Amino acid sequence: MGRTSVRDGIVYGRLGFEKQVDVDLWDDRSQDFTPSAVAEGMAAPFALRLADLMVVFQIRRDIRVMSFTGALRSILRNATTDEWDVRSLTGETRFSDWRQTVDVVTRVRFRFEDGPTVPPRVDGLLHLLRQANGDLATLDLRGRVGIDSDCPLVKELLAHAEKGRGELTARGRRADDGDAERVWASTLGGETVLNDVPVDTVTGEADHHALLDQIRLVAVAHSTSPPSAPATAG
Repeated sequence: MGRTSVRDGIVYGRLGFEKQVDVDLWDDRSQDFTPSAVAEGMAAPFALRLADLMVVFQIRRDIRVMSFTGALRSILRNATTDEWDVRSLTGETRFSDWRQTVDVVTRVRFRFEDGPTVPPRVDGLLHLLRQANGDLATLDLRGRVGIDSDCPLVKELLAHAEKGRGELTARGRRADDGDAERVWASTLGGETVLNDVPVDTVTGEADHHALLDQIRLVAVAHSTSPPSAPATAG
């Protein structure tokens, strides 16, 4: 996490990552491309309201809802002795209930990683994946006119996610919601709202004014529940 600043009860900052990637760079002396390791990184601007710990953030190319919320949760837990969590603004919501709130499901993504938490014997799609000797698989369904969330495939993927055998993320839209996109994730157990906001043409980042506008869309919540940081993405 980079430097933070506080203005009128709002904490502004950037959370990101840096990693080494292998590339081939041109070398004038050898007149050929040579393998090299260079640093690559990405940061996501965020704003956190101190009154109720509600946070909005910008998703970027390599920083999605799950990666941002997971990183924020780890930072909070490592910095204190409290069991912090990052939760959806809507609280715990079943997929079937979420599906009733959107008019169309535009995308369903399922991620399966084989390991000790997955039982030795599985059926259906996971059985086929295991037959291929793959340790990690991602299935990404996208539909222009909408995905049938009641079809056998989606129902099977959802059942696996509910049993902890994978992670399912679904995206949907409502006719009265403009360009807002609503995301349900099995790992969060609730909904995240994605809104389009203006970004800097050079850096590609949203400024604090855009983040503040998104925070103002959500009324301040007063709760006596354990420490948590409800999350929405803007």
